Amino acid sequence: NNVRFVRANVAQSNAEGATFTDCDFTDAKIDDMVFRGATLTRCNLPRASAKRCLFHQATLIECSFFAADLSFAKLFETKMERGDMREVVLTGASARDCQFQGADMRGSHCRECDFQGSKMDGVNAAHADWGAASLRMVSLSGARLEGAILDTCDLQDADVSGVRWCYQEIPLRSLPSVATWWGYRAHA
Repeated sequence: NNVRFVRANVAQSNAEGATFTDCDFTDAKIDDMVFRGATLTRCNLPRASAKRCLFHQATLIECSFFAADLSFAKLFETKMERGDMREVVLTGASARDCQFQGADMRGSHCRECDFQGSKMDGVNAAHADWGAASLRMVSLSGARLEGAILDTCDLQDADVSGVRWCYQEIPLRSLPSVATWWGYRAHA
């Protein structure tokens, strides 16, 4: 508890079942680290390099991943409560069956990320880049997506009720039903 890993290199470490509380991983290198069944509470990971990390059945409570790089990370059945994921990089990552309700993902970079089956109700992803992301069977009810890039995004069977799109340009090829929603511009 309360350990400072600032700029530390703990890459390829195994934190299976570990509990971290009030720890600081600012600018740390934690690439390829395993967090299976781990619990992180009020931990700060701003600008951490967490490429290819594995979070399986992990619990992340009030953690900040501000501008952290989780490219190609694997998150499965992981729950995040009140998380700060502003400007996080999840390019090519897999975040299946996770819970990100109410997470702050403004400006996040999630190109080609697989969120299939995740619960993301109330997430704020304004100005995020989710191009070519898989949002199949994702619950985005009440999410804020103003200014978000969603080109070639797959929203098949997703719950997008109450989403704030706000003058979004959404390609018809990726979301055919958008043409029936008045107030939004769609292009082919």
